Amino acid sequence: MRPDANAERIHDLLDALGRRASPGDRLYVAGGASAVLVGWRGATRDVDLRLEGDGDGLLRAIAELKAGHMPFALQALAKLQRGFEQDLADVSAMLSRGLANKAEISAALAEAAPGLYRFPKVNAQRLAAAVGGLPDG
Repeated sequence: MRPDANAERIHDLLDALGRRASPGDRLYVAGGASAVLVGWRGATRDVDLRLEGDGDGLLRAIAELKAGHMPFALQALAKLQRGFEQDLADVSAMLSRGLANKAEISAALAEAAPGLYRFPKVNAQRLAAAVGGLPDG
């Protein structure tokens, strides 16, 4: 799971898109993102946008921004759940390179735990044990 979009993250996205906009482009924020920006909600899962204009700069910018990577702590959770040898080696590499640590992975699991019931293949107890077995540091 990716982190929710709070006002700071939405503003960062809008700033990045604004730098790529062409004259005449318009971008409208809708849904939960509007609620976050107005202040009656703290965060939203998705940022819904409507684009108008003839240029494709905004569309290209969105594609590039979406190509960014998922946080390493979340990637580690997915790999620990799968548990294949290569996945476990990847998690070890993330830890040794300081891209994620046990505390971040534990926090990601705690945040994801209430929604894990939606994924029947996820064994929450086994995943928690795998996270608990990671080295501290």
